[in-house]
Amino acid sequence: MLITGEPNGEEHLLDVLLGAADDAPNQVIVHVRGDGTERVVTHRQLRDDASPRRSGPSGSG
Repeated sequence: MLITGEPNGEEHLLDVLLGAADDAPNQVIVHVRGDGTERVVTHRQLRDDASPRRSGPSGSG
């Protein structure tokens, strides 16, 4: 997925998200589920949860 923003008019969403984790790692994001419950995470947690270094369900890789 591409969004505009770079001089060439393209920037990958992944780059935007990684930049947010670097620029504001403690910024909170609230996910509201369909049943009204909330999950609060930070940019850093999202980055770490999505990191390719994690392997397997335990993340112990």
